[in-house]
Amino acid sequence: MLSPYVLSSLLLVSSSILASATPMPLKQLVKPKASGRFTMLATSVEDRFSHSPVNAQGGYFYVNGTTETSCSNAAGVPCPSPANTTVLETTASGTCNLDVLVPAGQQVYVAASGALAYTVAHSNVIPKGAHRKSFALDKVSNGNHASPVFHSFTYSGTGKASGWLACPVDAPPSNVLQAFANVELEESNLPRKNISECIALDFLTTNYTLPGPAAWQYD
Repeated sequence: MLSPYVLSSLLLVSSSILASATPMPLKQLVKPKASGRFTMLATSVEDRFSHSPVNAQGGYFYVNGTTETSCSNAAGVPCPSPANTTVLETTASGTCNLDVLVPAGQQVYVAASGALAYTVAHSNVIPKGAHRKSFALDKVSNGNHASPVFHSFTYSGTGKASGWLACPVDAPPSNVLQAFANVELEESNLPRKNISECIALDFLTTNYTLPGPAAWQYD
């Protein structure tokens, strides 16, 4: 649980770095480097979506969604516990992976539709038109030297991305949103086919320190 002090700092950080819903070119690309393991928290100027977890579910990422994992039934296979947290890690080459035990791992990518997605277990196949590089963590601060320094999960694979968008999956009062790169999106690829419902947000990260991989695989 984040302290009230950390939460207030997150709000100040997010309000200063959120991108608009209109894609804007990046002023400076973030140099990729190995990040270590982390979880993500969505932050937005809209209070009802601030401090919301970003989780892997059904091949995509959702704000306020539920992490979906499973484990092999093979004898002797160690099943991580509690396996209910979405944990990622970026690399020095700009790729991003889920923290899993499954052979071949699971890669994160931005689909041709703009959706933030990940590969199926036991397969490293990236769909046609998808981008699997240019992920990195960018150090951000609210300008107060006494406050913590946070990192923002960034993507610049198309050269146009500036932050992230989240689009509602269902009508209100549902608060589950699907994550997309802030690029030129086709409304036909959105859950509710309406770009005006999407909000700009940022993904701030928290170090994941539990021992061992976070899951056998994400479903």
